[in-house]
Amino acid sequence: MELLRQIALSTYNEYENFDASSSGGLKIVRIGADGAGSDAATYKIEDASEADVINRVSVTPPASILVLSEKVPAHSKKTIASLLLVSMWTSSSGNASEGIGISRGVFLDLIDALKIDRCVLQPIVSNVFGLLEFSDTTSRSPEERSTITYFLADSRIELLWSFNFATSETKAILITRRGPSDSQNRSQSGRVLAGFLASLEQQREHILSPYFLLYISLVQMTTWEIKSRAAKWSRVRVFEQKTGYGRYGDARHLKT
Repeated sequence: MELLRQIALSTYNEYENFDASSSGGLKIVRIGADGAGSDAATYKIEDASEADVINRVSVTPPASILVLSEKVPAHSKKTIASLLLVSMWTSSSGNASEGIGISRGVFLDLIDALKIDRCVLQPIVSNVFGLLEFSDTTSRSPEERSTITYFLADSRIELLWSFNFATSETKAILITRRGPSDSQNRSQSGRVLAGFLASLEQQREHILSPYFLLYISLVQMTTWEIKSRAAKWSRVRVFEQKTGYGRYGDARHLKT
């Protein structure tokens, strides 16, 4: 694993597509839950800047504790889980579907502060699509052995997160791809981010699972695909109506 981290870091250091001017879109999402339902789960979203994001995510949330008081019956003991997610955009320079929207050093510090395995740097800078898992079962550190890093990416987002099985802490980075520079695609990117954050809030009581973010992502990807297909079929319908051909057209008036 250590060799993979070194290779990933070397590739990362050669990567040039960073754009600190995009860091104005940084947001921090904090969720805390005790497994008692959505009413007991808290959700908070706040704006952040490149200058203070590391300090703000490095604060240990008091929610990540196990209730072990002798006054609490054994059947009432419950694990308190937490989720900390930093949302950002891809770089506004270079290829709009790639890049990182903050500076090189801050992004690496953010990876380390969120306990995300550095191996994930390789698929990020290589613009890999798909789902990957990184775990280190040979580490001498109990925390590293109990923490797994996941990576998920498609044409709309890149999502990387760590889950600590001992503390039920999820720490993540969501990178939303800007898409082409025209206003229509930018507005679509904005809806992608808004939909993802809304799903986080609606499903916040399920953060005890290491696959919570995977579930949110897959649901959103399915929704985006359905909407994309609906938009395409809508354009086809208009074309058929105007030309008189196809399922929604009537070509009889074009016959000679």
